[in-house]
Amino acid sequence: MNRPIVYVPQQPTRMTENGPATIYDITPALNFGSLISLFGNAPVMLSTNVVVEQLQLKLATFNDDDYILCIGDPALIAVTAMVASSINDGRVRMLRWDRHQRQYLALKYDLKGE
Repeated sequence: MNRPIVYVPQQPTRMTENGPATIYDITPALNFGSLISLFGNAPVMLSTNVVVEQLQLKLATFNDDDYILCIGDPALIAVTAMVASSINDGRVRMLRWDRHQRQYLALKYDLKGE
């Protein structure tokens, strides 16, 4: 069995004197699977068709074992979940950071209610 994949829509960064630096440590998400960056720290493209096409290619093997990490631009998180659920028969799992528990919580959505 392959290790689950945690798809990271976008890794937020800030500019420092040494260039871009990541804002958040997402390594705790490794407890859920291997991290795969979808768009790195690049700004979101305004061409929505291009974003959807790229996500369809990058998420082509998305399945019930995989996750979407809720980080980055909210619109990009939303479209990533939409594309993933369309590939996986309406099902998607997501990881959301809980600042009180200081850990990621796994959420499971099924658009068909099964």
